Order: sequence, then structure tokens, then C-alpha cells
Amino acid sequence: MVKRADRVGRKRPWGILRAPPPRDFLGILEEVPSDLGLELYVLARQVRLAAQCRPERRQYLFRDRSPRHVGERRTEALDQAPADLRSDLRVLMQVNGRRPPDDAYVAAACEAVATWAQDTGYPNTAVHFAEAGAAIRPRGPYPAFVAGRTNRTVGDPWRAEVFYGRSIRYAYQEQEWPVYVRAHLGLGRLLTDRGHLSAAAKHLYTAARVALDQGEEWLAAQTYHDLLLLHFELEDEQKVEEYARKALETYPRHHERYPLAVHDYAFAVLISRRR
Repeated sequence: MVKRADRVGRKRPWGILRAPPPRDFLGILEEVPSDLGLELYVLARQVRLAAQCRPERRQYLFRDRSPRHVGERRTEALDQAPADLRSDLRVLMQVNGRRPPDDAYVAAACEAVATWAQDTGYPNTAVHFAEAGAAIRPRGPYPAFVAGRTNRTVGDPWRAEVFYGRSIRYAYQEQEWPVYVRAHLGLGRLLTDRGHLSAAAKHLYTAARVALDQGEEWLAAQTYHDLLLLHFELEDEQKVEEYARKALETYPRHHERYPLAVHDYAFAVLISRRR
């Protein structure tokens, strides 16, 4: 019998709302070269330290704020960074200042660095900054979603499940329904990739239902379409017909995926009759 903790990947000892500890920060230095890598290593650690300290006490957390060699390293790092990333790096460089930026700005800057690192081929760096953004805003639904999405793409499945679970819980509490929908979608697709189709179907159905309630018909229809294919894999003909009907009823008129849904439904019916 498959236990829930084993469903996605390695058995994880952390509760669904308890964030896992950070990876080894040295992974950043192994990926990103020269002064930029060193600065990213320092910034990721500083954001993590700041996240463990109350905001009103953070000004006492970092004592030696601006020695000359730090300023020189940061100048070199900014020169090596892409132009569109420099403003986000400057936000993170202020975390150890006397007037640190608001946590929301820090989390947004962490997301920008994570996106850049993922696109550039630095998976460890991407995961570090995605999770740092979730740490600095521990009850923020969207930063937790970003950490889950990044881990699903380039990290560990079990860490992705933890952060998706946090995002779902906090998005429900804060009634942030777009994040709630996308976190359920991400977790559903994660479980689908791991072959846990019945568990995935529950999350995809929730995502479709809430997306439809929020007026995102195209997203609901696309998710019903995914459920059609998922239940075809489960050989559940009744569910295939149910979700095919919902998908075709929900897709906006002239949507580009409508013909594909018709094709997939027809194919599913044909194969089912041959079984």
C-alpha cells in the first residue's frame, strides 16, 4: 500500500505546512561563476537569515554592512548580471541595510532571480531563491507557489509537494483564488508525472471548479480536458465522457484547443470500444 508520504518521491519527514530546510548554499557557487556567483551566494544566505528574524530587529542582524571589498564585489556582480536583473539584485543588496525593503519586494526580487537562474540553466540557484522568497513571506500563497513550481521543474518532487501544499492552504485562508487554482494545478500535474493519477484527479477537479467560479473558463476547460486524458489512462469510460462533455461545454467559442478536445474524446471512445 502506497503511503501519502511516498506518493511523490522520497519519504519526507516534514508536515505539509512545515517548510523544508534549505539546500547546501554551495550549490550556487558551483553553478554561477565569478563575483556574480559569490554575491548570489551571500544574498541567498542573507535573505534566509532575515527571514528568521523579526522585521523590527533586522537592523541589528548585520553588523558590518559596507566594507570596501563588499562594495567592490557588488559592483563587479552587477556588471556581470543581465541589465534587467540589476534592479532586483539591488533590492536584495538592501536586506542588510539600516532600512531594508518590504518583504513583498524582497520576495518579488527573489522570484526574478529564480526565473533568470532557471532560464539560464542554474537549477540549484533557482531553487535557492524561489525558496528564499517563500521564507521571507512564510504565509504568502504566491511565494510558496513559486517555490513549488520551481522545485517541480528543476528541484525535488517532495519539496514541490510541500510548497504547493503551503500555497493551497494559505491561498484558501487569504481567498487568493488565482493562486489557489494554480497551486492545485501544479500539484495535480506533479502527481500525474509521478503516475499517481487518482490523487492527481482530485486536485485537477478542484482547480477546474474554482477556475470556473472565478470566470476563467479557458483554464477550467483546459483542466477538464486534462481530466479527460487522465481518466482515459485510468480506463474510466464514464469519467472520460463526463469530462469530455464539460470541456466541450466550457471552452470559449472558437478556442484553438476545442478541435483537439473533440479529437481526444473521439480517440478515447474508439480505443475504449477496442478494449
